[in-house]
Amino acid sequence: MDITIVGHVCIDRNEVENAKYEAAGSPAIFITKILKQFPDTSIKVLSHQGLDFEKYNEKTQIYPKVPQFKKTLVYKNIVKNKKRTQYALNRYNSPPINTDSKVIQILKNTDILFVSPILANYPTDFVNKITRFNSNTLKILLPQGYFRRFDGKDRVGFREFKEASDLLYLFDFTILSDEDYPDIANLSKKWLNGNKSKVIITKGKDGADLISGADLITKTKVINFPTKEAPKIVDSTGSGDIFSASFAYKFFQTRDDAKSIEFANKVAGYCLRYKSYDIRIDKRIIK
Repeated sequence: MDITIVGHVCIDRNEVENAKYEAAGSPAIFITKILKQFPDTSIKVLSHQGLDFEKYNEKTQIYPKVPQFKKTLVYKNIVKNKKRTQYALNRYNSPPINTDSKVIQILKNTDILFVSPILANYPTDFVNKITRFNSNTLKILLPQGYFRRFDGKDRVGFREFKEASDLLYLFDFTILSDEDYPDIANLSKKWLNGNKSKVIITKGKDGADLISGADLITKTKVINFPTKEAPKIVDSTGSGDIFSASFAYKFFQTRDDAKSIEFANKVAGYCLRYKSYDIRIDKRIIK
């Protein structure tokens, strides 16, 4: 199974529920951490990186291989009383990559494609281009970055996902969190009018919602898939990305929405007991 992730990489500086540390971060990294523990997977990340990223990289295949910048994008996450404050540094060091012949060949051979920006700097024409090379590829959008803007102190705030109508139809599934933007469920329903793609919203202890809409006449349909609450949360960083990776892996095999979401809930819940830089999976779960 050839998997390609087009998305920024970053360095996470985290002060979370029961941990404080610095490590490689971003959806691209967490998806890689999970999928490389699954059988028969080959994973590539298409992203710029800084010279300072090398000491954090755990054998992730990143293209271009040679860093183009001195410093890598940094996300600082502080979680207190279940409330998260984020800061983003070195943001201008992470433009979209060039779609050279190497990138095109990778995309043509891809079974699963994730597009997972954590900044709102992937133009719609760039995303349109990278999703067109293989019509058989399972395409997953993680639009987290499109919901983010930054103030003068580098704090992360909410941004309207203005590109939604131009992007969702390019993907089989769009997966996001109920923390990405206020009233995200109703927004998702509006996006799906006349759009045959599907949206999955992860909701922490409340599981995940699958939202689908067939056409302008048929109303959107919402199905909730509950999850078991973890007995102790050590670190919730990256849990949405773990869900997304697990869902895509199972859906590529089964083409079954329900089975894939239930599998993803199980894997993401299990991983909450580990610090994000030390995520591991019980092999019995993925059989």
